[in-house]
Amino acid sequence: MTELGTFDPDPLGGRGVRLCVSGQLVNVYTFDTEQDRQAEADRIDPDDPGNLGTVMVSWAGKPRFWQRDRILVLYLGEDPAVEAGISGVLGQPFARGEGRPPPGPDSNAC
Repeated sequence: MTELGTFDPDPLGGRGVRLCVSGQLVNVYTFDTEQDRQAEADRIDPDDPGNLGTVMVSWAGKPRFWQRDRILVLYLGEDPAVEAGISGVLGQPFARGEGRPPPGPDSNAC
């Protein structure tokens, strides 16, 4: 796992940190408190993570969200080993859905 830097967390809050995990991009949103994280997680529709309350997002890939402590984790790729690794640490995703097709076959690679 390698930290690749930060990203603008909009439309979610917190601070965005991009990681490279087994050659795949993973977005981590960090929050000051568990309550702040929970408030953002509550906005995410568990069956359609593109629905964030009053905001609609067209994710490029298949969005899955995990949460624990002060973090939300978003993975848009399709590598089963990466998804299993995240789930092994954080449990099953609390939200998953279909986004739009990614712009290229390796668009989630790092």
